[in-house]
Amino acid sequence: MKTNDCKKRLNIATIIVQYNQWEDTINCVESILSSDEQPRWVIIVDNNSENNAAQEILNWTQGRVNLPKCPVVDYTAPEFPLQIQEIHWPKECFHATPQTQLVLVHMPHNAGYAAANNAGMKLGLDWGVEAFLILNNDTLVTKNAIGALYSRLKDCLRPGLCGGLLRYCHDSLPIQCCAGGATNWWTHLSRFYGHGLTLEQAQNLPRDVVEEKINFICGACVMVSRKFVEAVGFMDEGYFLYCEEQDWSCRSKGKFDIAYAPEALVYHKEGATTGWNGRTFRLKSLYFLTRSRIRCTYLHHPWMLPTVIAGIGFAAIRLIFKKIIFKIFRQ
Repeated sequence: MKTNDCKKRLNIATIIVQYNQWEDTINCVESILSSDEQPRWVIIVDNNSENNAAQEILNWTQGRVNLPKCPVVDYTAPEFPLQIQEIHWPKECFHATPQTQLVLVHMPHNAGYAAANNAGMKLGLDWGVEAFLILNNDTLVTKNAIGALYSRLKDCLRPGLCGGLLRYCHDSLPIQCCAGGATNWWTHLSRFYGHGLTLEQAQNLPRDVVEEKINFICGACVMVSRKFVEAVGFMDEGYFLYCEEQDWSCRSKGKFDIAYAPEALVYHKEGATTGWNGRTFRLKSLYFLTRSRIRCTYLHHPWMLPTVIAGIGFAAIRLIFKKIIFKIFRQ
């Protein structure tokens, strides 16, 4: 068995949900295994992929898959073979604490992003972890990112949620956000804090200023404490996709701290699975986003539903208008 025993292990579990995009998942896991401080467990949850994604992950652990590295992050491939434990969900009985760092969970059907993360968190709670690092499978962590997130979370008076510095992998590598952003509950439109800045500009922002400006942590990279999960609860599986992070923030308001670890640099390809990357999208992704915005408003700010629905209608008209203009200019 080849391991990273020389690396410091933190009593946390990283949860990576994948659906079809196994290549991104492998890149993400390899960056984690190159980290200076690593999670005790890396739980890969396959959300009943339509392709052979789960088998490709197993093939990779045996050294049978060779993928090109993402050039923006310096990480090395692990030594193969790697041991991995498979778990088939639902959890029919108590699962003994695994002896392998890698765990592959097979979901029986695609019940959504929240359900898959919840499966990973339920396992981690059984195994006694202190915190969870939830990562999109199309992210890549730098060597000190996990340790920086863990240290900042532990320093909080009321450890709840902590985010890092997210940077895009495309174009000129602008910043996606500093930890997260702020949602205007009257429109349920969100703005990422620090979006579009250069890396230098973002790193010059004081941590306390960022923490005052944001009211949610971006779900692409969020470390959540065990106490938070036990007190606030798991992700709401009624969302299926999008707005889970805003829902968590609403449910925990005033009870736990929302923190930012600027040293935790994480790269995000964004939108590989969902089809939404801020520039292109699928109608199915737009449907889930709209549905989730309405659901979150109904559950937490029902008196704001008229303005949120009006805003969604206006956005739809503007989108249709833009597509018509685009087609006219293409002719």
